[in-house]
Amino acid sequence: MKYDDYVIRVILANNQFGITTVNDLISIKTLYLVQEEFPFIEKLIQSGDIGAIQNLTQNGIKKDNYLDIMSFTDQNAKKFIVTIYDSDALEQDPQVIEIYSC
Repeated sequence: MKYDDYVIRVILANNQFGITTVNDLISIKTLYLVQEEFPFIEKLIQSGDIGAIQNLTQNGIKKDNYLDIMSFTDQNAKKFIVTIYDSDALEQDPQVIEIYSC
């Protein structure tokens, strides 16, 4: 199964928005997951500042946990951003952290 297929499966299984279809799933930015940075990233997501998210950089941080920030539309063409947790661990499937309505 492809990464995007896993992400779609977890979005459909874990959402409070009544999402039944995931269209146009696009990765905005993938970063190492640093817990201390997440509140700042979340504020950028909530404000809809996609450009600032795309321009985020991390200096010298190497971890085996990742934060993928993706956008998609649902069956009604409503836009969403989803944060996904992933890990280098082979038994770990991607997990939804949060879905944000745009």
